Amino acid sequence: MTEIVLMRHGVTSWNQRGLLQGHSDVALSDEGRRQARLLALRMAREDRPAALYSSDLRRARETADIVAEACGLDVIPTRALREHHYGVFEGVSWEAYRDEIVRASELRGIGPSEYRPEGGESRRDFARRIEDFLAGILESHRGGVIWIVCHGGVIRYIVEWLVRPDEDPFPSSNRVANVGVTRLRREGGGWHIAELNSVEHLEPSS
Repeated sequence: MTEIVLMRHGVTSWNQRGLLQGHSDVALSDEGRRQARLLALRMAREDRPAALYSSDLRRARETADIVAEACGLDVIPTRALREHHYGVFEGVSWEAYRDEIVRASELRGIGPSEYRPEGGESRRDFARRIEDFLAGILESHRGGVIWIVCHGGVIRYIVEWLVRPDEDPFPSSNRVANVGVTRLRREGGGWHIAELNSVEHLEPSS
C-alpha cells in the first residue's frame, strides 16, 4: 500500500485578505505559525514517513520545517510543488482573476486550461508540473508513506487527478483549509480518499 499525506501550509496575511498568492513568497502570519505547531503535534503521533517533501515557498517550507522538527525528519524542498503561478494577478482577488479568464476565453477563443496570465503559467502547465513530480516520487517510494506540505491548489489537483483520473480535475472548488490534512491510499490498483481536509488538530481538546 502506498499512502500520500497532503498538508496545506498555515495561514498568511494574504490568505486572510483573500488575495491570490501563487509564486509570491509570502511568509506565515503569527496565526499560521501557531497552526503549524498544532499540525506538528498531530503528525508527531504518526509513524515516520519514507520522505517529507515541501514546496520551497516560505509559507509551505516554514510549515514543513515546524512539522519536521517535531517528527525528527528532514525536509526535501522543491519548486515542483509550488502553487499555480498567477503572474500579474498575484496579489489581487480570485474574482478578478476568474473574470479575466472568462474575458480572455471569449476574446481569444481558448479554453480555461490554455489561458496563461502574463508572467504566469496555464492550468495545463501547472498540471504537467505536478504530474511529473508525482510520477517520480511514487516510483521512488512505492509501497511507502509520503508526506507533502504544499498549497491548496496543488492539493485539489492531486486529489482529483489520482482519485478521479477520468474526469476533468480543474472545475474542483473543494475548499482546502490551512493546515488541513488529506490522506490518499493506493490499494487494489486505484487511489481512494482515506481522510479529507481534516482540521481536528485545530479544535480545542475536551
